[in-house]
Amino acid sequence: MPIVNPTKWKFHETVFEEAYYQILRHLSYELERPNSILIVFGFSFADEHILSLVQRALSNPSLTMYVVCFNESTKEWIKDLFKEYANVKYLYSESNALDFKLFNDEYFTIYKPKKQDQRLDAAKVIVNQSLEAIAAGEQL
Repeated sequence: MPIVNPTKWKFHETVFEEAYYQILRHLSYELERPNSILIVFGFSFADEHILSLVQRALSNPSLTMYVVCFNESTKEWIKDLFKEYANVKYLYSESNALDFKLFNDEYFTIYKPKKQDQRLDAAKVIVNQSLEAIAAGEQL
């Protein structure tokens, strides 16, 4: 049974530490669920208790963890932490430092038009403009 000392910090020491413990417990529970996905962005895994919680959770083979790495050297450093886990994927950009905007635009999107799709869209615009011009009686 923990002791609550009669200091002005007793509220902080009891309530906030309990809330933090509950958050970590909830994280652990969610990572154990089937087909879970964890996206890690901007976390260095320097907190050993969180690192060990995540490493334990990676024994769940249906968990996939995506670690967004700022650059290739960060990727290599973090890859060393999780070298024995096949369900860890690393995202980084070879051309730019991977910040949140680039991550959102390149990876975390439902539909990312490909260059071919963009050319097709441009061709559709030209065809539609031509058809509108013909309908209006204009010469092409």
